[in-house]
Amino acid sequence: GEALPSPVSEGLPKGTRNIAILAAALLLPTTVGCSLMLGSNAAIASLIGGALGLGNFWLLGRLVVQVTSGDDLAVGPLLGRLLSKLAVVGLCLYALIAWMGIDGLGLMAGLSVVVVSTMLSQVLGLLR
Repeated sequence: GEALPSPVSEGLPKGTRNIAILAAALLLPTTVGCSLMLGSNAAIASLIGGALGLGNFWLLGRLVVQVTSGDDLAVGPLLGRLLSKLAVVGLCLYALIAWMGIDGLGLMAGLSVVVVSTMLSQVLGLLR
């Protein structure tokens, strides 16, 4: 089997940092595309979605660093933290769409930059 990467004591692992940088770079063309195709409300929503997605990705990266750098790998507290983070993101999305009237399609386009950058990063890694 493949060995796990060594724990990181500070910051984010290099791969995680690269994905976050790529996602931030993809946010600009996503916003421009939303603006041209769907209007300014969708462009603003894509920026908000991108910020939410990048923040969520950064927090998840920090959680992985904290878990792998410690000796205690208790599953219960980790699962509780992940589920509570998921609930907070879900509530944020609901509040943005239902109460603030943010364009849902633009929001999803912004959120998707993290997923696209993760896949693109893996493809680029395979091509090396």
